[in-house]
Amino acid sequence: MSDATRNVIRDAILDEGKKYKEFGEPVPSSWIALQEKLIELKRDNKIIVQLEEIKKINSQMNIPLSNGELKVFLKVLHNMGYALYFDLSTLGDKVILDPKLVIDSMRSFITCERFILQPWKKRQFNQMRRCGRIKISHVHGMLKEKCESNISEHSEHLLGIMEQLDLVCQPMSYNKGSKVSPDFYLVPCMMSADMPLSPLELNRESGLIITFSSERTLPPAIFNRLVCSCLSLWEIFDHHFYNGLVVLKSGKFHLMEMKREIKQIVVTLAHTESTKRPDAEWCLAIKLFLTATIEKILAVYSTTLGSPIICNSELDYLLRHVKTKVS
Repeated sequence: MSDATRNVIRDAILDEGKKYKEFGEPVPSSWIALQEKLIELKRDNKIIVQLEEIKKINSQMNIPLSNGELKVFLKVLHNMGYALYFDLSTLGDKVILDPKLVIDSMRSFITCERFILQPWKKRQFNQMRRCGRIKISHVHGMLKEKCESNISEHSEHLLGIMEQLDLVCQPMSYNKGSKVSPDFYLVPCMMSADMPLSPLELNRESGLIITFSSERTLPPAIFNRLVCSCLSLWEIFDHHFYNGLVVLKSGKFHLMEMKREIKQIVVTLAHTESTKRPDAEWCLAIKLFLTATIEKILAVYSTTLGSPIICNSELDYLLRHVKTKVS
């Protein structure tokens, strides 16, 4: 590359950077020195580093940062795309120095079928493509096989990051606010986008159970996490599992459809016999479960949506109309 070409590229990058308000802001010199140390770790193939190790490196700097300043420094690196750091009790003990690692890790189990050679892995892949689920043991096995040992030993942390980024999700028990012991992950990107006609639309007397609506677009992750929690209780009905539409066999005599729209999630219930109406008590039980579950899920997004979620409970002939504001 000639000097003239290099100068043109440099000027173009600078012109683009000047469009951002952060351009030209002063940076503490201690940040630059500490970042250089982290770059050295990355060059030594230390991609996932314990926070305690970074604190030790920081303590040896000429002007060390306080613990609070160190967290601000790591969050800035995170926002700039230089690292992945979440100041959470479950993820805050480690820092990923190369965010691309998360994508590479996902590629170990999200890939093209032609790259899968072993028959048993093809069966796993086809099952995941059909129902959007993959067993946790399979994920750990693939990470161990595809990734280097210094990466695969952090598989729990990597999966936690993927869950935080809404790339995968697990069913959760919201009664006690803690996770159950699920044996699978839901992988939304593997759910088919081609939605056929729902079986509940075929001459069934369906009752609208509950509608979660917002003034703004609902993040798909809210729907995915709600579905994932339902999957811990009920099975998919006849492979009706798509991106934005799921039909579950709810109890012995009912089908439950969960549908994601731009600003709302609509759940309907139908009896397995098309001539019968859904049971009122069963509808109420499901309504209570879904409401409790969505409240916990929304707690994660309460600061990002910018507007409250309105929980509209409508059961027509089964229950009276109720409106509850979910904070």
